[in-house]
Amino acid sequence: MKEGLAQVFLVGQSATIQGDKITKSNSGSKRFFENIFVSFRKHIDMDIIPYVVIASCESIKNEFRVYLLLEAQRSKIKSIENNKSRILLVNKNNVKEILHDKIVMSMMKDTKSAMDTKVLDEFMNLVSTNSKRACYGTKDVEYAHELMAVETLLITKEILKNEDNKVTQKYLVMEKSIKKAGGTVVQFNQDVGQRLAELTGIAAILRFPLPDVDELIL
Repeated sequence: MKEGLAQVFLVGQSATIQGDKITKSNSGSKRFFENIFVSFRKHIDMDIIPYVVIASCESIKNEFRVYLLLEAQRSKIKSIENNKSRILLVNKNNVKEILHDKIVMSMMKDTKSAMDTKVLDEFMNLVSTNSKRACYGTKDVEYAHELMAVETLLITKEILKNEDNKVTQKYLVMEKSIKKAGGTVVQFNQDVGQRLAELTGIAAILRFPLPDVDELIL
């Protein structure tokens, strides 16, 4: 963001998508901020998106944050009001520099860790309450994948660093195939994935219940 120009970017784990580009007209700063606010509301749901970064090397970032919070209060937009602590200011202009800012990098790391923990908790809960919707171990996960049953693949990064290149390649092909089929792949680092590592390091949340491989008569 800078005087007369604002751009909206949506940053995910694997991609950064450019949204709206808002320019200042002759109508002045108020109309400029109104247009940014409309774009903010269109692209960003603070009940879902963990953090918002307003970045600029100019004071306009502070001015817009004040405008945003006042407008949210006036319009009774609770998703913004209740999450204002997650709207951060960064003194950068370039997107690459913003993503490499220490505060932003720490925020993104914490966000990924929280999301990964949530997925792992969901898997562990299924193991306890609905075990036919979850599996772990290479044999069971490969079987589920063959039946297109994998909704979410959970895998530790340590497994992908296997010294046997053929093993690593096998898992990478599986990841690609699951994504192509509309599934999700979550790679766990050592800290968050300790519980998963204790369960062989690979597991899956399933789209539909499956019997255990050992129960099948082949």
